[in-house]
Amino acid sequence: MPGITSIARFSPKGGRLPPLSREAEDAIDHSSHRNSPLQTTSAAGSTSAKTLSNSKGFTVSQANIASTRPKSPNNLQVALQTSKDMSPAISSRKPRFLDDLENFLIKELSSLGVEEIEANDTRLQAHREVFEYLIEDFKTYKPIFAAIKNEYEMMLQHQFVYIKQLEPLQQMLVTVTEQCDNEVMRLRDEEKNEIYELKKESEKLQSIIDSIKNDLLALQIQVERLEQKLSDQYDKYRSEANARKLLVSDINDLRLQQEELILQQQQASNRDESEDAGLMRIALKKTRESEKAASQMLNDIIANYGDVIPKQDFLSLQEQYKALQQTVSEKAAEFDQLKAEHDSLLETHKQVIKQRAEFYQERERLREMATPRPDWPRCGDVIAGGMQRWNELSQGKSSDEMVSILLDELAGSSADSNTPDYFDALGTGDEVPFYLRKEEGTVRNRYLGKRDTTLLIKDVWKEKDIYDTNQGAAERNSMSQYFIHYLTDKFPDDAEMVAEWAYNVDNACQRYVHDDKLQLFYNVINSKVDQELYFSQLHAIVGLLQLLNKENEEHDPPDEFTVEEFTQVLTTYFSGQVTPAEVEDLVKAAQLELDDPEAKTIAFTKLFFEDDEGKFGPFVDEVKALHNNVRVKYFSEIVESLKKDGLEEIAPENVIVAMTAVDPDLEDSRKQATVAWVYKVKTKAELDAATSISLDELKARLNTVHIKKFF
Repeated sequence: MPGITSIARFSPKGGRLPPLSREAEDAIDHSSHRNSPLQTTSAAGSTSAKTLSNSKGFTVSQANIASTRPKSPNNLQVALQTSKDMSPAISSRKPRFLDDLENFLIKELSSLGVEEIEANDTRLQAHREVFEYLIEDFKTYKPIFAAIKNEYEMMLQHQFVYIKQLEPLQQMLVTVTEQCDNEVMRLRDEEKNEIYELKKESEKLQSIIDSIKNDLLALQIQVERLEQKLSDQYDKYRSEANARKLLVSDINDLRLQQEELILQQQQASNRDESEDAGLMRIALKKTRESEKAASQMLNDIIANYGDVIPKQDFLSLQEQYKALQQTVSEKAAEFDQLKAEHDSLLETHKQVIKQRAEFYQERERLREMATPRPDWPRCGDVIAGGMQRWNELSQGKSSDEMVSILLDELAGSSADSNTPDYFDALGTGDEVPFYLRKEEGTVRNRYLGKRDTTLLIKDVWKEKDIYDTNQGAAERNSMSQYFIHYLTDKFPDDAEMVAEWAYNVDNACQRYVHDDKLQLFYNVINSKVDQELYFSQLHAIVGLLQLLNKENEEHDPPDEFTVEEFTQVLTTYFSGQVTPAEVEDLVKAAQLELDDPEAKTIAFTKLFFEDDEGKFGPFVDEVKALHNNVRVKYFSEIVESLKKDGLEEIAPENVIVAMTAVDPDLEDSRKQATVAWVYKVKTKAELDAATSISLDELKARLNTVHIKKFF
């Protein structure tokens, strides 16, 4: 097209190609503006083999160009006849220009290193350049091709800007997710506390209600007892009143009889013998009538007033009854009030349960929608310095920054920023630990991580126990010497690799000194702690497992004990060296490890599982702590025995005397071995010449030596 300059092209070999000749461009334009394929057919008869050439040999076949044009439906048969007349050589070849473009594209992708088909800006740029060359060479279609390319470029730019706008929204989504998680956790904690308080208050009110019910029942029983007692007293009073009345009647009768007798005697003495007997009969008759009237009156009184009680007793019992009735009314009112409060609490509890279910569903929904949050505090268990150092490193850091810090810690790059890439050899002097003795030179720093160090040390302990058992010696070999033996077996005929691993393990133990297992190994290999402390603890755990298996041989179901049976086995194993409270703590630790604090049975085999880093569960950790407490208590008794003697400087013989006083059954060989460790001597002559030490220093050294097997 006039006014459009052809862009530069490149050859398949990488060099720049000059633009098409003017003749070739006019031929392309001329062929693209033909109205009928018939003209192409007639021209192809004479120029089928004619090509346009530039100065560098770049050719464009007129036949190939014509064949690429869209054909009119009216001239379809002519176009088919034309394609049949073309030579096989021309119809089977690609156009030279297309071949050059493909070769150029392949070479560009190869030089840029993006040959693999995938979304890549570099690949897109290479294809964009090839497409631009194609647009410039086909001037007839250049406007439509350029418009299509511009539309694609505009859409790509629009999508790129849109993606950039979404990045802050993604970060905002992460922030909102974290806030939602924190809010859910806060609501859950508040809900737990509120439910716990409501439960406690409900239990308290229930206990008050039960107490009031018991009081009411006791009062009812007391009222019934008083009524029965009152009835008995009334019956007794009636019997006594009747008896008294009869007695009074008898007394009156006797008195009357006595008076009559006395009167008769007086009258008889004064009466003449000639007195008329008729008069006596009349007197007797009158007396009998009087007696009959008195008896009738007495019977009337008994019949009319037999059920009557004294007024004072009646008033007293009436007041007691009113007081009891008042008390019962008050208790009934309190009971009604407590029942109403209890019903209200039950309703509140139902609402809280409903809210908890709603919060739980909301939390589950948010957890499914949001990214799970990492348990960052667990990182404190695997980096140097423990939880305190992790808190310092992660204070105010984002999740991405904490991941970087953790990776640096695990790789060993930030565990000690001043650690060089090579260690200087310490030489071969006596002051250098045996496993670090090496001639002058350097040793490569492998930056061992905690996990690799833990796995290696676990294997060393295991192989050391097997090695000592096979040797059959009374005393175990030094860990420092055995460690070199272990590394030599791993890397035979490679002293540099042995030294490299020895120095790296030493450095890792110092970096991860907060870990109990690594600290113990470091102290043992440097002869600061007796290695028997580790093996005695291990044998205590193995012994307990063996006893449990033995007691469970005929037990049904297998591998399980009830809580009572498990407690009995533990008490038998520790044989009185621990308190019942400590045994109960062991049982609770077992229930906790089994995730059931109220478990009635204990699957004891699950309590002794060990992970690949040598970590046990809470139960075995509690057994280790118990073993250590018994050991500390034992040597504390030795120290207390020496304190009573008032000694400021302790000689070896004083220690032996104190050990004998505390444990008369302790073997002499163990006493000598303990004293030799405490005073850092090896022979009896060195022991006799050993200097005294202070009581505090003695206590510290006794804490690093194995004295005896406790269980």
